[in-house]
Amino acid sequence: MVTVATGYCRLNNAHRSHARYLELGRRLVGLGLPTHVFYDGRPSEVLPTPNTVTKPASLADCWLAAAAANCQPPPGTPAKDTVGYCVVQHQKSAWMAVAADDAKTVIWIDFGIFHLFGLRDAAIREMVAKVAANPPDRITIPGCWPMQGRPLINWQQPAWYVCGGVVVMPADLAGWFHDRCVDYATLQIEASGHATWEVNTWSAILRDHPDRFSVYAADHDESLFANYGGSPP
Repeated sequence: MVTVATGYCRLNNAHRSHARYLELGRRLVGLGLPTHVFYDGRPSEVLPTPNTVTKPASLADCWLAAAAANCQPPPGTPAKDTVGYCVVQHQKSAWMAVAADDAKTVIWIDFGIFHLFGLRDAAIREMVAKVAANPPDRITIPGCWPMQGRPLINWQQPAWYVCGGVVVMPADLAGWFHDRCVDYATLQIEASGHATWEVNTWSAILRDHPDRFSVYAADHDESLFANYGGSPP
């Protein structure tokens, strides 16, 4: 069984309004795919379909929240790249691990994925169908940059070795992946005193454990879905 996992915690920052996030998330849920939604609000607000499982979420309950409580944000876009934003982005691995309890394969899709210009419903449906027909045995993820050797990760800017918005996760690797995220992100915060983006944490895990991953070339557009199963960056 393939399950889509997605999640949202309300941050009330100037980057994108709650109403806009909810509009985008409702479109994803409205595809009617088997979906686990981790949502900061009343379940009815996401307009769940019969295939939707809705579970509570909040910034305070995110696993990285305590460790990041006194750290500084990364030097990104102030309205977007807050400490809270980085904490919620890192929560994806925990949400995938929970969703994996009820699935053979979990496909993470960002709650706000439909902010990508021109993204079609059909592109997501077709990708999910491909995964269902031939589930991968590795963590399969889109990436923009080719990873050669063991590059140093610059924690102060996004490392686009992985794109972040879409991940195909074999259920039996979800717990392993989350544990690595906890280890890497906690150590990074303790060492630097700054939060960082989840793509940096994921890129470091990919670098150190390439045998657990398959990366296909994509960008922050419909290619996240259309290029699934294609060649590496």
